[in-house]
Amino acid sequence: MNGMMSYEELKQLIVDVLCVEPDEVTLDALFQEDLNAEPEDLAQLFAEVETRTGLEIDTKQARKIKRVRDLWNFIQEEQELAL
Repeated sequence: MNGMMSYEELKQLIVDVLCVEPDEVTLDALFQEDLNAEPEDLAQLFAEVETRTGLEIDTKQARKIKRVRDLWNFIQEEQELAL
């Protein structure tokens, strides 16, 4: 399904993929340090974001995504460009 993703949808996806509690997912949370995400977890998360939004997160961009805020900003910027 290609479409827009809200922050709440992203947050729920992070909770589901990383098996964390919703209150752990904040914009400032670091994926690896705070949410204990392994590289394969992040790959799965990024793939789910791509599937749900139709956006593409390339390897160069993926390396820059360290915090929830980074991923959310990327999604917002790309969704705005797609309009």
